[in-house]
Amino acid sequence: MIKYLTITFILLTQMSLFGQGDIDTTLYPSYRTSVKTQTFRIKMNPSNMGAYLERYYYYNLLHMYPEALADINKVIELNPSDHLAVNTLGTLYMDMNDYPKAIEAFTKCIALKSDLIDPYYGRALCNHEMGNYQIALDDLNKLAAMKSDFMEYHLVMGHCKVKLGDYKGAIVDYNIILEKYPNSNEAYNNIGFAYFLLKDNILALKNINKALEIKPDYAKAYSKRGNVKLAVNDLNGAIDDYTRAIELDPYDHYSYGNRGNAKLTLKDYPGAIKDINKSIELNPSDPESYWTRSLYYEEMGEPELAKKDLKKYEELKK
Repeated sequence: MIKYLTITFILLTQMSLFGQGDIDTTLYPSYRTSVKTQTFRIKMNPSNMGAYLERYYYYNLLHMYPEALADINKVIELNPSDHLAVNTLGTLYMDMNDYPKAIEAFTKCIALKSDLIDPYYGRALCNHEMGNYQIALDDLNKLAAMKSDFMEYHLVMGHCKVKLGDYKGAIVDYNIILEKYPNSNEAYNNIGFAYFLLKDNILALKNINKALEIKPDYAKAYSKRGNVKLAVNDLNGAIDDYTRAIELDPYDHYSYGNRGNAKLTLKDYPGAIKDINKSIELNPSDPESYWTRSLYYEEMGEPELAKKDLKKYEELKK
């Protein structure tokens, strides 16, 4: 029988903070065959929990989320006290980016078994994604109180503390990650960004450079280093780093926008507008991009276009 997907599954597939791995679609035919096998088992015995659970697993791998949802809910219907199934339901809702329902499931799991790590961590991830950083921290602090060997949650704690303005606290958490994983390029990069926010550009560069030493094709580190170079007025160096970040991640709207800022300072107005337009194309719901472009238009002597973007900014901020 397929086992329940616990904390490892959440780490590998649920954290948009860290990104998802590549999907091996060559296995899809075997997954579909497995679905047919479990469907036959269910037809023979409609109360076969193991068959529903295994079919859920393969539906999930096939990204057939409505079908997976129906199967895991059937498992819970057959055994409402199965806390692992309820936790798996929360994990599935995370796959579907339905964070409120995921939180509801994780909360129910905690009510069934309060000493399980997974639902606290899953609920924290959901609240992080929803911008509820203090609520996420509350759950992560509960994990700390459990004294578990699972220490990776400190990475999420650091992210939450950065969002809440506790940059020094974030550095402490990222250093805990480095104690366990000395070659964590993400931890070094995040420490560098925290120092950047503390306006310590020397330590910011030192740590971001370390991240790039560990992983030379790390797009986020180039983007963060570009921010530092922009802050110290190394405009051409910043543009080079943003360009490298975009080469590695063509969907990085932040680097397009920031490269536009550097070009604007250099009075490369066509280049600046081109970059901010690309940033808006990639993320049209970001109000700050329209506000930034309005500044570009003001600088270029286009007040009507600036007013139009300011209006769009106000609409999106509501």
